[in-house]
Amino acid sequence: MKVDYSSLCTINGEMETKVPIMDRGLAYGHGVFETIRISAGYSSLFDLHISRLINGAKILGIPIDKTSIETYFYDLIKLSPSEGIIKIIITAGSGQRGYAY
Repeated sequence: MKVDYSSLCTINGEMETKVPIMDRGLAYGHGVFETIRISAGYSSLFDLHISRLINGAKILGIPIDKTSIETYFYDLIKLSPSEGIIKIIITAGSGQRGYAY
């Protein structure tokens, strides 16, 4: 299967083309994101991006595993072209309606 890296999207590590309508990131902006530039297959500011992502998620009460994010990121770089942008979006996931979380 040929992968179009210009629009590769995964949810929880699985190839996906849709975001669930009840996702709190979509409905309420309950999430964090980082956009990371890749040059020559490398991100010179990766540690800064991941620290900011983890701190933001912690403030919003979204549990994330740093090791999983790092592993997924490096696996994605191995599959992707050497130049590009990777955007990591982490949301609170699907859940109840409203702002009380």
